[in-house]
Amino acid sequence: MGFSVELICTGRGIVKRYKQMLIDIADECHLTAAELTVLLFLENDCRDTAREIAQSRHMSKASVSKAVDSLYDRNYISGHPDPADRRVVHLMIESGAAEVLNTACRRQKELLACLFSGLTEEELHQLEVIGHKINQNLCSKERNC
Repeated sequence: MGFSVELICTGRGIVKRYKQMLIDIADECHLTAAELTVLLFLENDCRDTAREIAQSRHMSKASVSKAVDSLYDRNYISGHPDPADRRVVHLMIESGAAEVLNTACRRQKELLACLFSGLTEEELHQLEVIGHKINQNLCSKERNC
């Protein structure tokens, strides 16, 4: 049981540092943390809909929608309807977000380098696999955890 508690405490520490980084960058760039989260998701992930952002980042649909609207108004992102299902809108980063994303991605890489310092490639791969499985468990509607 001690390992589980240690894992949860480590996860909380990582989340706390990551959230603080987001808040700091968002403040510098005059964005909300939710807006920055949306931009970073679109930059780093192959998925590109508001629904996928909400599910993957465990955010409410309303906060993602508000962030998307604000980013759209700033010309940081655009939306393109899916040809197969016009209810689905694919989001795309626009050139206006380049400076913000350069800063955010640089700081994100610095934090990750600090957090994962001393880990081997194999350990990083194992961490990625385990993290993916835990996230699937969190996202699964079949589990009550």
